[in-house]
Amino acid sequence: MTRTTCSWMIALTLAGGAAAGVLIGTPAFAQAPAPSDPDLAEAERLFEALDYEHAAPLLDRAIAALETGAPAPDTRAALVRAYEMRGRTRFGLGDRDGAAADFGSLLAIEPAFAWSGQISPRVVALFDEVKKATIGSLVLTIDPADAILSINGQPVTAAGERPLAAGDYTISATRIGYKPVEQMVSVKPGEQAPLALTLERTAAAVFLATAPAGVEIVIDGTSRGRTGSAGGAGAGAVSEPLVLTDLAPGSHQVEFRRDCYVTDRRPLAIDDLRDYRIEAVRLRPAVASLSVQSSPSGANVFVDDEARGTTPATIEGVCEGSRVVEIRGPEGRAVRRIDVKAGDRITIEGRLKPAFALLPSGAGVVSAAGTTDARTLVERAVAPSEQVTVFVPDGPRLERALEAQTMPPEWLAYDAGRRPVGGAATVTALARRELSGRIAKALDVQGVAAITQPSPTAPDLVIALLAAGAGEPDVFALNPENADSVKSAIERFDYVPAMTRGTIGLLAIEAADVPGLVVARADARGPAERAGLKPGDTLVRGAGQPLETGAALVRLLDDFRGRSVEMDVTDVSGGARTVQVDVESAPRLISIADESLLFNPLAVALRTRLAAAPAAEQPYVRLNLAVALMRLGDFAGAREQLDAVRLPAGRGIAEGTIQYLLGLALDGLGDTTAAQRAWQAAAGSEASLTEAGPLVKGLAERRLAAAAGGPVRAPSAP
Repeated sequence: MTRTTCSWMIALTLAGGAAAGVLIGTPAFAQAPAPSDPDLAEAERLFEALDYEHAAPLLDRAIAALETGAPAPDTRAALVRAYEMRGRTRFGLGDRDGAAADFGSLLAIEPAFAWSGQISPRVVALFDEVKKATIGSLVLTIDPADAILSINGQPVTAAGERPLAAGDYTISATRIGYKPVEQMVSVKPGEQAPLALTLERTAAAVFLATAPAGVEIVIDGTSRGRTGSAGGAGAGAVSEPLVLTDLAPGSHQVEFRRDCYVTDRRPLAIDDLRDYRIEAVRLRPAVASLSVQSSPSGANVFVDDEARGTTPATIEGVCEGSRVVEIRGPEGRAVRRIDVKAGDRITIEGRLKPAFALLPSGAGVVSAAGTTDARTLVERAVAPSEQVTVFVPDGPRLERALEAQTMPPEWLAYDAGRRPVGGAATVTALARRELSGRIAKALDVQGVAAITQPSPTAPDLVIALLAAGAGEPDVFALNPENADSVKSAIERFDYVPAMTRGTIGLLAIEAADVPGLVVARADARGPAERAGLKPGDTLVRGAGQPLETGAALVRLLDDFRGRSVEMDVTDVSGGARTVQVDVESAPRLISIADESLLFNPLAVALRTRLAAAPAAEQPYVRLNLAVALMRLGDFAGAREQLDAVRLPAGRGIAEGTIQYLLGLALDGLGDTTAAQRAWQAAAGSEASLTEAGPLVKGLAERRLAAAAGGPVRAPSAP
């Protein structure tokens, strides 16, 4: 061996040993991919044309660029190709040492490199000489054969003989259920280094795969995780297995659970330390279909807060289990909680009603039994209501609606005496208005509600209802487990007074020892006067039925609205006659001071009614809605409704009534000048505040006197 040859062999041995710590080689390839570097591409063209002189500098620049780039697979392949071409180029130019150095660099990257095509025997001889001086091989055997191997931390595919640059290597082997091993080995140039690794079994390994993927595995009642992602495409693709290595010997019960699938249960016996590869468990879908209809139709359907179309709708693939079906529309919503079983065909019909969302109390209110959320009890108890839907909103949706609020959690907590409880005492009516509006908008409902329980053993729950934008709640007690209490609550929810009443334009009173009702006043040009009825006449019978009380007359007139009714009458001299009287409609108006009414659900019910009311009824609905809104502290909303109402002047519910109420709304808004103008107009009228009185004239005069600082008589009504 010459001195020159010895020098490059020593250099390559050192270079190979340094590289061996990182580069372990990849399978041999016959042809590198087409180079993307312009210098390398042009160098290859010149190389193939045997123009070594011009190819050499281009290869120098290409190799320098590739060596500073990221060690990606394509870069490695290109670098191997570049070293190959430069080594052969240098050999062709007579630089044998330079060629040997390039072949050494090539082998450091790819110890298993093999030539392809026709190569000069002298080049091959030099390459083999370099390889013999720098490359040895590791002959590796492993038990078990499917253990995972790595050399210097880099994974390798299999055992067997593997060429490596000379140097020291760390060989690691791991396998599920076995103790891992690690061993050092030295590879010498031109020699084989045999290494046999045997892993010690330490545990049984259970491999559980499923179709579909993502199935929860429960063993002996304890969840152990989920199967991995699917190993292929399609609904029937089998998952990557969940592997367990800590099951004790003996019998076990394995459950395979996934939403929308039938749970599968299988026994598993662990009798020794080995692999247990259970055949992939295929779960059967557990779904049902829903047919959903609503009144009115065209409402949005949600199943567990997920949109599923509009009514009428047929929804396939509804998962087995407890589900919440909501039907939502501008009119409100309907809520149904159902238990779905595989194969069910369920029909749901819902009528949309204004909805109040039951909020958490902030105090952990529970039922007397201490196990069920009181909100669920209330939802179930008042479900038969015809006017409102009271329901527990979806948890995540509710959390999002409440997370931005800064009020105390018990901001809507009241006792049975309508007194605020705890933090609710610090909340103003204005704050309640703003908060109720924001939360109702976020939940897409018409109002909110909260529950307070006086004590853990108290059977009654105190419920506060607040319409969106209202500042004054309705408060009432309810025992969800008492039928009479529930019936009373539903009756109050459902009460919406008639907007009109039958009238014949007279005032009739009950008189002692007089069989009938005595006419005290007949309105000029009214139906009674047109039929010839006069003060002093007595109404004895109507439509053949005795008229002994005012209530009997009210019922009769309501039954005959829009028609004529036959009445038997006696005059002051005792003479009897029969008259036909036309029954007309007159507006009715609720009293702002009526404590029997739940004004919050009434207000949302009247809004819903207004949207569908015929033009002739709309003024009366607006008038009652305005009163309800004022009771709730929404004076702006009340004024908006009053501004849209026009009634004729006169007695009863008339234009003067509107002016008096408008004065109240303006005063509530702080516009005292405009309020006084409205009261001045009301003071000159004959109208009443309700059909039963009092006259707005006296009420307006008292308001004006108070504004002027004069003496004020105690009012009998607002």
